[in-house]
Amino acid sequence: MDIENVKTITSGIVEVAKIVGPAIITAIFGYKVGKSQFEGKLRELEKKYAYSASEKLFEYYQNREKELDESYKSITEDMGFLLGVDMALDLTTDNDSINKIIKIYDLYEKTLPYQIKLTLRDLRKYSLQETEEFIKLESFLDQKALQSQEKNWNEKISYLLEVYFYLRICNKRILEEISTNYMKIFVKT
Repeated sequence: MDIENVKTITSGIVEVAKIVGPAIITAIFGYKVGKSQFEGKLRELEKKYAYSASEKLFEYYQNREKELDESYKSITEDMGFLLGVDMALDLTTDNDSINKIIKIYDLYEKTLPYQIKLTLRDLRKYSLQETEEFIKLESFLDQKALQSQEKNWNEKISYLLEVYFYLRICNKRILEEISTNYMKIFVKT
């Protein structure tokens, strides 16, 4: 190969490098910029949907808290009413009449295991199974405890008040955990 051919090839390679080099650099730079914009948009969408999902979850537990509060309030009001009836009547001879008035508590008793299981599931979901409230709720779920419950309305009301008290506390713990976890997501990013 003569020198003229080498010079021509070299100058051709130099000319190609002058044209293709910047194009390659521009393509790589464009790819990196596009990728970073895509990742930024993806993070933005994740935050948006995480916020939306957290809002829905938080609303669910707030509604559940309201329902538990209403149940607790209803039981408390009924207890006050029944205590008033108890004082007005001599119940030592006629327990049947008062037992007919409090049939609603049978419904509370029947739905209680479901309420407890639902709350225990949610406590496990947020790793709160080591709490005193979790252990106490589990003890309420024990079938022996439910079956040994006498049909005496005083004991029944006291038992229901205690269980609903713990259900309310556990729901508040879950709401607190959701709020904390939600804040951790946005503090990190």
